[in-house]
Amino acid sequence: LFQGACSLPVPTEILHGPLVRHKLLFCCLLLLILSGCIWPERSPNRGIEVNFREEKPSPGAFLPPAEAGEEAAVSGAAYHPEAKKVVYLTFDDGPSRHFTPRVLDILARYQVKATFMVVGVNIPQNRDVVQRIIVEGHALGNHTYSHDYKKIYRSPDAFVQDLRLCGDLLQEFTGRPVKIFRAPGGPGNLSPALKQQLKQLGYHSVGWNITGDDANPHGASAEHIYRTVMEGVMRVEKTNAAPVILLHDGADLHTLEAPPNSALARYIETRKNLILALPKIIESLRARGYTFAVVDEKTPGPR
Repeated sequence: LFQGACSLPVPTEILHGPLVRHKLLFCCLLLLILSGCIWPERSPNRGIEVNFREEKPSPGAFLPPAEAGEEAAVSGAAYHPEAKKVVYLTFDDGPSRHFTPRVLDILARYQVKATFMVVGVNIPQNRDVVQRIIVEGHALGNHTYSHDYKKIYRSPDAFVQDLRLCGDLLQEFTGRPVKIFRAPGGPGNLSPALKQQLKQLGYHSVGWNITGDDANPHGASAEHIYRTVMEGVMRVEKTNAAPVILLHDGADLHTLEAPPNSALARYIETRKNLILALPKIIESLRARGYTFAVVDEKTPGPR
């Protein structure tokens, strides 16, 4: 094409005109470009691939810089974003009239399911909250009736009796026995004899391998809760275990007013900080490739 264009006869007087010469030079350059003579060779797929990688959310997109760096170190060994991974969000000590509904609102917004380990003494005044937990597709677990360490750990029979009191209340909502339970303070508080007795009664103990440290009596900021959870996730990923995350929607309180700097004020503030941290926790877990599931008899983890 370029050779044919350049071989056409051109009158001498036209070539002597400066403006025309510039136009001809431009046309010749354009023809060279279109014919591929001087344009650098490139693969069309190369540009698409780069754009795709830039637009695709990276696993560290929602993480603070320090955690994103640690994640990169982990990803070469045990982190497999292409594999289907399951995480279990669990909330203890509710239902709370003030905080459980706010947790449920966040879970609904993100379309995430979780498990609520409820305390029986909080149920009668929060029946509507328990019903909402069930209607919205979450799971219920038994966290004893009283959550009173001195009472429930006095003897194996005392623990079983307290567990049954909570179980009776839960069955009013579920229509069937709830055999998933979490021991206050964790499975480590269960003696071998008590574990055997509970197993014979058909109960399934569920512990955790990650905590948000949101039961710290000194309080916990939203950033601390978030960082503690995500650091725990990265630690558990190295073992290829399923993360079972312990958080607290908290005990039922009649009021959110408390003396400044009191233990109750710190407790309330930490519950508020959990609400602030939860969306970021969910976003970060999704960015790492996790799907969310509810606890059942087959859930892996400490028993």
